[in-house]
Amino acid sequence: MTQNHDFITNVIQALNHPFYVIDADTYVVRMANTAAYTGELPEGITCYALTHHQSAPCDRFGEICPVAEIKRGKQPLLVEHLHYNAEGHCEALEVHAFPIFDADGQVIGIIEYTLDITERKEAERLKDEFIAMVSHELRTPLHHIKGYATTLLQTDVVWDAATQWDFLSSINREADRLSDLIEKILDLSRLEAGLAPMEREWYQIADLVDGALMGRRGLLATRAIEVDLGPDLPALFVDGREIELVLSNLIENAAKYSAEDTPIKIGALREADQVILSVADQGIGIPKEHQGRIFERFYRVPRAGPQLPGTGLGLAICRRIVEAHGGRIWVASKPGSGSCFYASLPVDVPGP
Repeated sequence: MTQNHDFITNVIQALNHPFYVIDADTYVVRMANTAAYTGELPEGITCYALTHHQSAPCDRFGEICPVAEIKRGKQPLLVEHLHYNAEGHCEALEVHAFPIFDADGQVIGIIEYTLDITERKEAERLKDEFIAMVSHELRTPLHHIKGYATTLLQTDVVWDAATQWDFLSSINREADRLSDLIEKILDLSRLEAGLAPMEREWYQIADLVDGALMGRRGLLATRAIEVDLGPDLPALFVDGREIELVLSNLIENAAKYSAEDTPIKIGALREADQVILSVADQGIGIPKEHQGRIFERFYRVPRAGPQLPGTGLGLAICRRIVEAHGGRIWVASKPGSGSCFYASLPVDVPGP
């Protein structure tokens, strides 16, 4: 009998998830494994005091109390709880609870084990937010295209050539916006899912810059571009398409948020084992309180007046690409004085 008891105790202690045995009447924790509590369990401590640092059962704070529910229903229970740990951080927990019966069929105790689902709930929240934002962003250009096309198809009005051209130009512009949004969503989804492994090769930095500028030649037709590449820059062992996409997105942002008569400056220099790429403009700049968030997907800096067109995905894509290469991306900016985005990339030597 002692051997069986010791075996069961060892099994419970070996569990990675918190495990409790709770008195159904007093809520006192009779047993807890080391994943639930390290050290000697305080005598008389209740489950609500131990697990979520409250002074009363959790049903008094809007949560479902497994102990009370199982005493009523005498059935196993699965609930989700929001608890605050000892440091005050909110945790989402999945609580599995099972009744312990006496010889008369009355519930005398509860077995509980909990799973931390905080990351899963956060992922679900981000997914829902992502879907909602994508739906909104897709709907806007579609509504415009539908509106212009419907207007042109009216049979009771004869539109002159200039008006037709204006409507068709608007349809073409919104179709480009829709295509750009879909492309960025696909790029971001691919990067986050890790579905397309990087195809690294050796690239000269000048070639990467030239490729990005060629991809944006329509946008930059009337802009002054200043390129300053430091001396003795090494070749980079990178995915060329991805790094060109980073530069392309940064160049697009610089063009969008600065006046056409101001230059866009592209630079590169070596610092120790890193190459620092930079794209600078003399535009409206970014307030300090927003600089830490602009690399989040769909985040747009609030502005007075109409918001400039954009998806809020370009910088999120840049961050994921740069970080996947072992580098980092940041911005230096002052409202009214422009912004300079930096991306550091390691000078790698590939293995055999």
